[in-house]
Amino acid sequence: MATKFHSGYVGLDIHVGIEDDLNRLGFRTPEWRDPWVPVSKDHAPLLKGELSRELPAGHALYGRHARAIARRLDRDDVLFLLDGGPCVAVVHLTYLSQPEQTPEWPWARVFANLEEWVQLCMLRDHAEYKGSDA
Repeated sequence: MATKFHSGYVGLDIHVGIEDDLNRLGFRTPEWRDPWVPVSKDHAPLLKGELSRELPAGHALYGRHARAIARRLDRDDVLFLLDGGPCVAVVHLTYLSQPEQTPEWPWARVFANLEEWVQLCMLRDHAEYKGSDA
């Protein structure tokens, strides 16, 4: 059974369809921790479009299918499911709306699966984010 999304934003329907889509693909959805929140089905294609516009030939993600599933509230980082999974990538979008000049941008880090991303990225980001509130 999948863990329910929890973003801390009660009353905002920001996760419409994302959990169902991930479950249908056989992925266990994480318990989201700030600053990461799931993206809506309406917002996901916009983020995918921006990624497609920014990727230059030679980039590690160029030509791969990507689906936005979460974003970071305090930065322009987006979590994409790659090629239908299980790999995911965090990408720092630049919002140039055109291909970057070098394959190093937009910056991206690929993880083997959602569980690895949770352990190596989301939980660390959460601790850092909560620490900045103190």
